[in-house]
Amino acid sequence: MADCIIHEFSTGIEPDKTSDGYWYSRGFTGRWMNSTLDRVPDAVERAIKNSEFETKGYSRTHPAIIGRVVRGYHDDWSVVAVATLGKDESRSFTTFRYFLCEGKDNLCIIVGWLNDRGKNKTIPTFDPFYKTEPIEIHRETVRNYRHDSERISTQLNNKEFIDWLERNSPPPITVTPKKYPLLAIDGIATKIARDNNSLVSWSYNVEALERPDLFLVIQPASHEAYSRMNTSARISRLPVPRTNEPDFKLAIQSLMKSENLYDNLRIINDTLERLEKNDRAKEELSNIFEELSIIASHSPIELLTLKALVLPETLATEYLSSIHLDIDEKFPLNLLNQPPLNLLSQHQNDIRKKSLDFQSKLRKKIEEVDREFFSQLHFKLREGFSIIIEEFFKNPVSKNISSRTLIWLANAPESLWQLGCDEGLLKKVSNDLSNLYVIYQPRKKGESIPTEIKTEMRIWDDLIKGYWQYFKDKKDFKPLANSKYKTLAIIFSNKKLANSLLANQLAAFFYKVSTRNIPREILERLQNERVYQVFGINITNAIEIIGKTSQIELFINLFLYSLGSLVGIRIIDNLWQRVVFILVATILVSVYLIGEQKQSRIIYFFKNISLSLMLFAFILGNLIVNDSPNIVQKPPQAFQSPVSRDITESQIVQAVETFTEPNKTRDAIGKITENLLQDNELYGYGVQERDIISAFKDVVGLQTSVSYAGILKYIEQNPKNKKGRIQNLKPLVTSIYKYQASKKIKADGVIDLIDKPDKNPKSTMQVLQEDIKAKLMNNENKTNEQ
Repeated sequence: MADCIIHEFSTGIEPDKTSDGYWYSRGFTGRWMNSTLDRVPDAVERAIKNSEFETKGYSRTHPAIIGRVVRGYHDDWSVVAVATLGKDESRSFTTFRYFLCEGKDNLCIIVGWLNDRGKNKTIPTFDPFYKTEPIEIHRETVRNYRHDSERISTQLNNKEFIDWLERNSPPPITVTPKKYPLLAIDGIATKIARDNNSLVSWSYNVEALERPDLFLVIQPASHEAYSRMNTSARISRLPVPRTNEPDFKLAIQSLMKSENLYDNLRIINDTLERLEKNDRAKEELSNIFEELSIIASHSPIELLTLKALVLPETLATEYLSSIHLDIDEKFPLNLLNQPPLNLLSQHQNDIRKKSLDFQSKLRKKIEEVDREFFSQLHFKLREGFSIIIEEFFKNPVSKNISSRTLIWLANAPESLWQLGCDEGLLKKVSNDLSNLYVIYQPRKKGESIPTEIKTEMRIWDDLIKGYWQYFKDKKDFKPLANSKYKTLAIIFSNKKLANSLLANQLAAFFYKVSTRNIPREILERLQNERVYQVFGINITNAIEIIGKTSQIELFINLFLYSLGSLVGIRIIDNLWQRVVFILVATILVSVYLIGEQKQSRIIYFFKNISLSLMLFAFILGNLIVNDSPNIVQKPPQAFQSPVSRDITESQIVQAVETFTEPNKTRDAIGKITENLLQDNELYGYGVQERDIISAFKDVVGLQTSVSYAGILKYIEQNPKNKKGRIQNLKPLVTSIYKYQASKKIKADGVIDLIDKPDKNPKSTMQVLQEDIKAKLMNNENKTNEQ
C-alpha cells in the first residue's frame, strides 16, 4: 500500500508530432493537461497565477526546477515545477510539468523521486503524449527519502555553513552554479525555513526568475546568471519590504471566516509593518484584494471590511457605500442599526448586521492585547478615521458620509474604527489648532507670521473664516451655523475619552465655536485640571455652561413654577395678592425661558436665582394667608389608593397563565428592551440588554436575587409544570401588580404589548418603558458624577 502519492499536471497545449519524434504546439488550450487529479487545488493554481513558479532561460536537456510549499485555505501542498522550452510554429515558450503531494512536509519526497529518475536517465520533463498516472511511493521508500533529507540537514549543521548563511542572510540566498545537487538545495531551503518559521521555497538551475524575492535559495544555471541574480538578491535583501503574498492571502481568507483571529491579525499587522517603506505597497495590496474579491464571492462584506482596514482610503469609497450606515437623517441610527424596511431591503439589513458582527469580533480581539501588538492596525484605523473626517468636510453632499455616520464610527460599541479615534488622532487635531492659534493670534504691526507653521488636516476653511479671522481682529464671533465642527465636538466628548484631557479640550473648543456653549461635565473636568483656556478661548464664564441635564432642569423648574402658581392662587384669597403673585410668577417664567434662548449674562444671573425668588414668593404668600382670618384651612385627608395593593391568588394564576401568550407580559418586556436599545436618547450611554433588565427589576420592585433570565429558562424547559411556573413567576407578577397599583393603572399583574405605546400613554407598557428609561439615564448621570 502506498504511503504517499505524487500527482502531476502540465501546461495545456494542442500538440502535433514532428518528423524527428518531437512535438510542437498549435496553441494553448487554457486548461491543464495530463492531470492525475480531478481538479488542480485552488491554492496551487493561485500560486502559479502569482508567478511563484515563473522562470525562463533553460533548455530541453537541462530544465529549471522550482520547489515550494503552497499554503491553501483548507490544505497545504508540496509542489515541484520542472520548466523546459517548447515551440510553436513561430516562437519558443515555457512549458511546465508540475509534481505535487498533499502536505507541507513532503517536498523532500518529490525531490527524492526526481533525483532517482535523474540517476537512471533524465529528470521527467514536459511531454504532451506521455500517459500519466498517480505515482505511488511506498512506506520504505518514503522513509529513505526523509532519512536523506535529515542527513543533509545534519551535515549542514556545522559552523562553516552557519557562518556562510549569516553572511548571506537574509534571503534570498544565491549560491554559485552547480555547487550543490538538487537534494542539497532542498535541504538548505528547509533549514532556512525552519529557522525563520516560513515556507520552503527554492529554485535550481535557473537563468532568470519573475519574482526572486519569493525564494529562500536560488542556484543559477550559469555564472552570468549568478552575477545578475546575486545583484538582484542584494537589492531584495535591502530593507525594502515586500508582501508575503501566500501568508497574507491566507490570513485574509481565514479572517473572513473568523478563524484564528489573533494569529491572522498578527500576520496582517506584521505585513503592514514590513511594507511601511514600500512605495508600491498600496498597489500590491490592492491587487491582492482585487484577486480575493473574485475568489471570495461568498463573503464580500467581510472582505470589504478588511480592505478598509488595510487600505484606509477605501473606507468611504467602498465600505460605507456598501453597508448603508446612513439612509435618512430623520431616522435615528440606533444601536441595533435597523432602519425601517421601506428604506432598507432585508438583504441590505443582513449586510449591515453581518458587517457589524464581524467588526465586533475583530475589535474584541485587537483590544485584548496592548496596542504595541497591533500597532500598524491601530495606525491604519486612525488613518481611516482621519480620511473620513476630511471627506466629511470636503464633500458636504456625500452620500456615504454624514454627521450621523461619523458619530457612529466614533461612538458605537461595535465600530472597529472607534479604535482609530485615539490619542494619536487627538494630537493630530490638537497640533493643527495650536498652529492656527499661532498663525492667527493678534500681532503687533510689522510682526510676521511664521511661514514654517502649517496644518496637516484640510478641514479648517470654515473655521478660519468664521472664527480665527474674528479672533485675529479681536472681535466677537457668531457661532458657526449648522457647523460640522459640532460633529467633532460630539466625537471628542465620547465617554470613552472622558479621562483624556486633550479630548476634553478639543470638545470644549468645538462646542464653543459651533454653539457657544460647553457641556457642564466637560467644563468641570477641565476646571478640575485647572484648565481655563483652550486654543485661545476662555472657558471660565458661567454663560458657557450647558449640560445634558439642562432640559430636565427646565422641565422641573417650570413644573415647580406652575405648581407654585396654582397653589398660591388657591390659598391666596385677596384679589390684589393674587394679581401680584401671578405677575411675579409670569415674569420669572419669562426670564427663565428667555435665559434659555438669549444666554445674556444678566438674564443668566436672574435665571439662576429665579427658582429661589419663586420659592420666596410662595413662602411669602403662605405667611400672608396664615395671618389672614378669612382663610379657613381644611385638615388634610388620608390618601386612599384606588385599588388594593395585594394581589389575589386567582389574579396570580391568571397572570402566570397569560405570561407566555402572544402580545402579553413576556413579549411586552422583550419589546420594551428592543425599544430602549433603539432609543436615540440612550445612544452613547452604552446601554445593553442586561442594564435594561436590571433597571426593570428596580422599577417594579423585584428582588435583585430573582433572575429574569432564570425565569424564562425554567418556563421554556418546564412548559407543563403549572405549580413550578406559578412558584417561579409569582414574585414577578406580584411586583408588576404592585407597580401598576402605585401608578394608578389597571392592576392585574399583566403587561399588554402595545405596538405604538406613545399613542397609549397610560398603558402599563408605556409607563413602565418611560420609568425604565429614566432609571437608566439617572444611573448613567450618577456614574459620570462619581
